[in-house]
Formats: sequence, structure tokens, C-alpha cells
Amino acid sequence: MQRNLLILFLAGILLACSSGSPGGPAARPAPPKESGAWLATLDYPDDDRDVERRLAALKLGVHRVEAARESLIRHLQNDRDPRVREIAAYALGRIGGPTAAEALLAAREDPSVEVRLAVVEALATHLDGRVAPALVEMADQNDERVSLAVARALAEAGRLDESWKITAPREAVFEEKQPATAVYVDPTAGADEGDGSAQKPFRTIQRGLTALSPGGTLWLAGVKDEPIREAVAIPAALSGDPRRPTRLLAWPGRPRPVLSPTTAITAAAWQKQADSRWRAKAERQVFGAFLPAAPDQVEILAAVANPGELKPNTCWWDAEKKEVVLDLGPASLPKTVELAYAEDALVVNGAHDVWIQGIDVRFAPDSGFDAEGARRVSFLDCRAEFCDRHGFFFYYSPAGLISGCRAERCRFQGVSVRSSPRTVVLDSTAIDNGVDGFLFLYDSDDCLAVRAKATGNFRGISFIEGSDYGRVIGGDCAGNRQGTIVFESGSIGGQVVPLP
Repeated sequence: MQRNLLILFLAGILLACSSGSPGGPAARPAPPKESGAWLATLDYPDDDRDVERRLAALKLGVHRVEAARESLIRHLQNDRDPRVREIAAYALGRIGGPTAAEALLAAREDPSVEVRLAVVEALATHLDGRVAPALVEMADQNDERVSLAVARALAEAGRLDESWKITAPREAVFEEKQPATAVYVDPTAGADEGDGSAQKPFRTIQRGLTALSPGGTLWLAGVKDEPIREAVAIPAALSGDPRRPTRLLAWPGRPRPVLSPTTAITAAAWQKQADSRWRAKAERQVFGAFLPAAPDQVEILAAVANPGELKPNTCWWDAEKKEVVLDLGPASLPKTVELAYAEDALVVNGAHDVWIQGIDVRFAPDSGFDAEGARRVSFLDCRAEFCDRHGFFFYYSPAGLISGCRAERCRFQGVSVRSSPRTVVLDSTAIDNGVDGFLFLYDSDDCLAVRAKATGNFRGISFIEGSDYGRVIGGDCAGNRQGTIVFESGSIGGQVVPLP
């Protein structure tokens, strides 16, 4: 563990020293055509769309939309929602400019500690003779979280003398904090009428999430030799904070949880239609189908929108008749067909500071694990296999972590990091995925892949579409069909660093 932390710390210094390399910053691409709509959402005047406003601010920052600078400054100064102010600070740090720096300096005394932490992170990218002393002064007047953030920002920028001047107490940072709530879920022995304790656990994850509070922990037991047939969505209301993330963890001593947003339909329920098509009852919308032929061999059928699009290896849900139609092509009908009733198995939807550990996913029509519009989401010791798109997907979710995870036999990417700067992949493996083992795209700048292994994919590790300054440290990309580590045109090349 200490070695991992040392590698990540050194990698952070490497990123901080190399972003904005001697060649100067790259010419900024034209802002996305959706940026006008994002600005309109950010400026929405009521509080019934705050989650959307946070995501809009995040998108404007990720893509460095300079036309949004003044609007973001106004929201940093005056927005009623501290989460919007926090994201506005992050966005201004990426966009930059003198007026952004002035606004960030003025926000050092924001009443929300989360906003002050975001201000430190943003100012760390604009250190000069004025900003560095202001950060040191800020550290001396704040709690230990802000002090530690300032010390780390200065150290990563190579300003070690100033970092060592910060003498605020740090011990409390490392104290074990009791979670706000502890909720237990056991799909085998639990009951949703219980109290969620270890003695009387809930049966469903959804019931457990309704009892969970931000910063709490949900302990999840698996089912022996069976998946948990439930799709999980963690909402923005369950956001934790950097010291106390909201956690979904495998319950020690119980079967390992395997999520599958599917229902198993046996062969007897299917009626043969013309040619290679089969029909069965399906009361809910079907997003895809999975045909297990063997433990390591599954045919994935993508869902189509209307019957005219049906072709081999697709399926269609007839909403009027509440039936699903499969076109198997040359394949035979297996003993069991898994019908998916949700696109993702587990999605962190706008919830910041969330930690998922020891959970597996099998069969998802889109992504196994999905973080959308969320900062600092961590997936640890998780596995995703047989997903129709990605095993793990970060979408506008900066500063995420994938550690000790595995993605296998997904149709496109094992891990896809889209528009999510400073994401770290550590000690993770991507095997036999259709396109990339690990893909960083659309302004996923300053990302790290540390001791990542990619084999049996089309490409190993790829940085494309403006994902600048990527770093691969100790990567193993042998045995892919084409390409090992790729920095495509449009992305400023990073570095490949072997471990000693």
C-alpha cells in the first residue's frame, strides 16, 4: 500500500511538472457545439435543476470553454448551491486567465470547506509569486483538510520549501472516522421490512440506499452461485466528501456480490418464429440479451428500436404486446437467456466522493460500472465481464480511481475514460475486449495508467481526441492485435515510464 501511494505521489509530481510543457500549451479546440446549452443550464434560476447545473459547470470546465469564464465567476461568487460553487472553482482552474485567478483568490474564504478545497486545487494550476503565498496564508487559517491540500499542491508543483512551512496539525486527517450510517443488505436472508442492521439486514440494495446517508457505508452480501438481479443507481444526494466517502462494500465473510441487471428466461418460455427468431413474454423494456453458451463464452444481442432493424444477433422489445423478439442468426437457443432490464449494472449518478469495493458485474447492455457527472469516484477490486459497451465508464467524472479491477470480454472497451481529467488506473487488467483495453478520450487530460495490463484486446492503452499529457507507468500491453500504447493525433503526447 505504501509503495502504491509513493508511485501515485511521484506520478502526480510528474504530471504537475509536465502539463504545460516547455513547448507551451496546445491551441485550444473550438468549444463543443453544446456549450451554449450548458451555459443556459448553468444559469437556470431555480433550484429544481441543481444536479444538472453542476454537470453543466463540469462540462464547461472539462472542455475549457472560455466563453463561460464570466458566468462561472458569477456562480463561484454568488451561487446558493455550494456544490455548484465547488464545480465552478474546478472549471475556472481549467479555463484559467487573470480574471479567473482573481475570482479564485477572492473565494478562499468561502463558508464551504468543499469549495475552499476546490479553490486550492484550481489555484495550484496557476502558481506564481502572488498565488503561492496566498495559499500558504490560506493553509494557516483553515482546518487540516485545507492545510494538507495546500501542502500537497505546493509539493507537486516542486515548491517544497513553501510546502514545509505549513505547520497546521495533520494528525486528525488520518483518524478513522465512524461512518454516518452503516446499512447491511443480504438478498438471501434479508427483508426490506427489517432495520438494515447486521442482525436484520435489508433484502434489496435499493431499500438499503434509501436508508443510507451521505458518507455512510452499505455492506452488501452476495448470493451463493447466483447474481443479484438488481440495477443500482447512487444519486447525487448521497455524495460524500474526500475524508468520508459514501461507500458500497462487499460484506466480509459472505459470498462475493455479483450484480446482473437481468432476468433469466428458460428455453421452455420461448416460441419459435420464422427463420432464426424466437419470441417470449417480457413485461418491462428490454435493453439487450445475453446467451450463455459456456462460462467464458456469451453471445451478446444488442437491442434495436423497431422490428425493421432486426437482424442476426439483435433483439427488439414489442412494447404493445409486452414481448421480446430475438434473432439468433446461426446460433441455437441456449438453456437460459438473460434479458437486461437496465442499461448499466451500477451507476454513480452525480454523486461525488463515492467508493465501490469488492463488487462484480456480469451482463450489462451498456456499462458494468458507470460514473457520470461525479468527482472522485473510486472502484476498487471490482470486476466487469460481458458488457455490451464498457466494463468501466467514466463520463465527465474527473479525479476518479480504478484500482485492482478487471474488465473482460466487453464488446468495446474494458475501461473507457471520457472527458474525465486526472483519472488514475492502478494495478488493473483488461483482457479480450473488442477494441481498447484502456481508452482515454475527449479532453481526459493528465490521466495515469500505473501497472495496467492489457492483453487480447484490439489495442492496449489509447489516448485520443485531445486527451493530453497521459502517462503510462509500468504498463504491460503485450498480446494485443494492433497497437500497444497509442497517443493519437489530436492528443499531446505523454510519457511511457518503466518501473525500476
